[in-house]
Amino acid sequence: MEKTNLGATCATATLLRRRWRLTLALCVGLGAFACSSGDDDPQTACSPGSGCPAGQVCSDEGICKDGDTTPGELALLADGARACEILLESAATEVVRIAPRSGVEGVLRARPPRYAIAIASPAGALPSDAVSLELNGEPSGVSVSKVECFDEAGALLTSASASID
Repeated sequence: MEKTNLGATCATATLLRRRWRLTLALCVGLGAFACSSGDDDPQTACSPGSGCPAGQVCSDEGICKDGDTTPGELALLADGARACEILLESAATEVVRIAPRSGVEGVLRARPPRYAIAIASPAGALPSDAVSLELNGEPSGVSVSKVECFDEAGALLTSASASID
């Protein structure tokens, strides 16, 4: 029968556990340090057309940064419309975000140079000034390429149109 030194085996196991804990602590600590930006201003990841707080724009690096935006108004001409889908196109001006008026729900999806806006009014007809735009450039750089609006029953309104002011 072979004799083993139980004390040496336990000491080795304890040493390995301590090394493992130290290694784990170092990895977690270094990982947290590596993820820190090093300043007190947290950076927000974004994509063009969404994700940045008011007054900021999405940079080419995908980070929200302070930037000058220009207001724009989407003038909607669609009597009795409860919901509309609007496709905008722009080569030089970025649509940063939309701001639906009170009582209007809306969403912006961006794939520059195209920007899709969907708006709806659950309580009644959409007003002509249902949504305003924040632009990274001049409103004249944005054009309306398609407008589809629907009435309360969901029927397509053929006379709907929109313009950027």
